[in-house]
Amino acid sequence: MTPAKVSTNNEPFQYLPFSEFYERISLKDANNPYSSTFSFVPFIEKMKETRKGVQGVCSMDIKTLEHIEKDLISFSDPEQMNTPEQRQALISMFFPSLFIEGQVGFIGKPFTKDFFFTTLALQEFFSSPDWEIKVPGDLSEAKMGSPAMEAGKLVLNTVYGRTLDSSPYQIMTFRHKKTLLERHFKINIVLDFIKTTPLKELKPLDDKQFYELMNEWGNEAYWLAHFPPEDFVFEGFVIGYVQDVTEVEVLSQMKEMMVSGDSGEDMENAGSLRQQLNSLICSYLQMPDIDFGYLQDREFKYAKLISWSIIGDLEALDKFANEEYCQSMTYGKVRGSYEPLVIGDLQELENPGRIEQHLIDLGYRSLLLSPQRDRNGKLIGFTEMASEQPYRFNKQVLERLEEVILLYGVGTNRWIQETDNSVNFFIQKQFTYIHPSVEWKFQEVSQKALFTPREDGKGPQIDPIVFKNVYPLYGQADIVGSSKIRNRSIEADMLDNLQRAQKVMKAFRKRLSFQLLDVYIVKTEAFIQRLENDGYVSSDESQIVELLTQEIHPLLSELGGKYDHLPKTILKRYFDYLDPKLNIVYRQRKDYEDSVHEINDLISAYVDQEVAKKQEILPHFFEKYITDGVEYNLYLGQSILQEGTFSNYFLQDFRLWQLILMCEVTRLVERNGRKLAVPLSTAQLIFVYNNALSIRFIMDEKQFDVDGAYNVRYEILKKRIDKAVIKGTGERLTQQGKVAIVWLQEKDRVEYLEYIHHLLQQGYITDNIEELELERLQGADGLKARRV
Repeated sequence: MTPAKVSTNNEPFQYLPFSEFYERISLKDANNPYSSTFSFVPFIEKMKETRKGVQGVCSMDIKTLEHIEKDLISFSDPEQMNTPEQRQALISMFFPSLFIEGQVGFIGKPFTKDFFFTTLALQEFFSSPDWEIKVPGDLSEAKMGSPAMEAGKLVLNTVYGRTLDSSPYQIMTFRHKKTLLERHFKINIVLDFIKTTPLKELKPLDDKQFYELMNEWGNEAYWLAHFPPEDFVFEGFVIGYVQDVTEVEVLSQMKEMMVSGDSGEDMENAGSLRQQLNSLICSYLQMPDIDFGYLQDREFKYAKLISWSIIGDLEALDKFANEEYCQSMTYGKVRGSYEPLVIGDLQELENPGRIEQHLIDLGYRSLLLSPQRDRNGKLIGFTEMASEQPYRFNKQVLERLEEVILLYGVGTNRWIQETDNSVNFFIQKQFTYIHPSVEWKFQEVSQKALFTPREDGKGPQIDPIVFKNVYPLYGQADIVGSSKIRNRSIEADMLDNLQRAQKVMKAFRKRLSFQLLDVYIVKTEAFIQRLENDGYVSSDESQIVELLTQEIHPLLSELGGKYDHLPKTILKRYFDYLDPKLNIVYRQRKDYEDSVHEINDLISAYVDQEVAKKQEILPHFFEKYITDGVEYNLYLGQSILQEGTFSNYFLQDFRLWQLILMCEVTRLVERNGRKLAVPLSTAQLIFVYNNALSIRFIMDEKQFDVDGAYNVRYEILKKRIDKAVIKGTGERLTQQGKVAIVWLQEKDRVEYLEYIHHLLQQGYITDNIEELELERLQGADGLKARRV
């Protein structure tokens, strides 16, 4: 089970000792373009202005300030106070002891890493051999503060009076070499005590220029060009103080993991994902010995899930019976109560169950389980944490983990929601699919139903979904002789099956005096004779299958198992020859059905591809049905368009396109049908109906149908014309390698005659063009046709 994707690529970062890191970034200071001087003057001036003191600075009488001002200014050169004791004594006069004692902080020269003073806590941290710092693989990409941005902000604040936050900060990550736990620190930089002095008269800065600067935030070259280093000097000092923000940073990283990514990719990175989550939680608690897991409690019958459980992989989970799991004193208890559970020491449990003993055998002593629920409050799984140390978890730890568990629940619900959405989308597309061209109408009707309150207080009223005055285009590519080919393949398999079964029974009868075998030999012989003499009827299939699977096969299996002297090899070869699911011979019929699937997929994919191109020309409603071939309905008209205009030119263009489409389908089948296990061909048919009609979405059937009694005639004609025969001949209209066009009105004949001449000129068809009259169909008189 994976909640969300995290970045598991080999990120270009490294861990460096502090000394090496400091040495490298000091080289960057050498390239700092801005000139700055360490000085206490801006600090004294600001204290004079406030008199009452400023935040972080002790209040003192102005006369006292004047008294020590001369001495203090003389120490603007840090070299004159070259011992830590001297510098600490000086700093302690102006800053509260809280800044010095126990705090991680520093005072330094602007725009550099040149520190005048560092607190004892920072010195200890920097000198410790146990810690290293996480930096980009290319150290030049390390964001250690931009002098161009910091200087530019100071100029904007102090010279132009544009208020900007002049206290930058950055997040740095440290790792303990032994435990590999990470800690995250926020380094705040106070620039309040820096004086900015322009060296020449500056140009005014209007709102547009200020906007452009803000729009180029982070573009150091742009800011350098607008605030040239040679135009300014800076003096004063910066104050830096460091905050431990490990918990906040871990939660931020987890939040990003939970709300981003694609679960399909997560499956490939399961180990890395779990490891990263485990590291985050260990860092959050500052406990290196925590194992994090997640146990899925919702059934996805076919979705491939990743088991992150501390119990083990899916095979390990399967060895526990469902009853043991549901009634266990750990998982079962949480499952029943929906309340978290903390166990200080698993070894102190009285009569531990198989699951608890399994955890003990894995080396775990303490355990924390927290239920995860879906949006409806239903249990979907457990967040697990375990440690080999006893008493690692308690209610205080559980309280600290509350937000972590909540965030993981967000990711889990997101994954489940995506899975459900994928399934629902698939259901819609495969079973109750709403075509994109008409989805806008469903959206419109749904919004009206959901957001328009009814005066009678009843549930939402759904308006009918009807598209009026649309023009239908119908076509089909039907597999020629499909029923005959199917029956021949069934006959061949049945005959093969009976002959093989009879051979086994005769072999058994020679070795065993079992008279019932004679009865079945006679029965199989009767069916064999009928099949060989073309006496097969459709009802024979079920009788033969029942005889084989319900009578002969059980008898042969029982005799073969009971009598060792019977020829077992011939029996094994027989059963191996049968289809393992159907328990009968299923070979030629399978070849036929596979060939039908292939030809249908070929036609369907090509038609979908061409229809998609026409959707870009004009949105239209399209639906297709696949049986022994492919048939489709296409409707176009003004009412289907959410925007834009429909004209008769589009109808003519679509009719010509449909004719070309069916020509290409014919060629496609002729090229590929012979390569199939059972060679197949198709006959193509187009029905021209010149009257506009209406289609309505039938709620109960979840599909569109023609609307109105008059329009039903179109559906009747459409279903009967594929059986049409040529008048006076008995010949089927639809023929292999040909396209038949059926119409009712003379103007349709004239229109399609023009299209046919165009296709003839373009080489789509031969000049063997037949104009035909059809035999009368029930409910349809006067049908005419052309065949090309």
